[in-house]
Amino acid sequence: GQVFYLDLEPTSQLVHQINEVKGLSARRFGAGLHLYIDKDDTVARFIEPLGALHVDVGNLIPAQPSLEDRFIQLMEVQP
Repeated sequence: GQVFYLDLEPTSQLVHQINEVKGLSARRFGAGLHLYIDKDDTVARFIEPLGALHVDVGNLIPAQPSLEDRFIQLMEVQP
């Protein structure tokens, strides 16, 4: 998948709301969030749902996935 860093306060409510968006998941990462999307998906598909949550996709920074990111993505794979 793809990982993006979002420099935004990672409130529990925001993480929960982002995780409700199909095809998108979020986890706290330091003072911000890591957003995960499928490797074949595009950020553009999430502009509207993230905008509704007051998240500016212009602030998304592609991130190099860490071992922890890969572990999280593997744990979220549905059988």
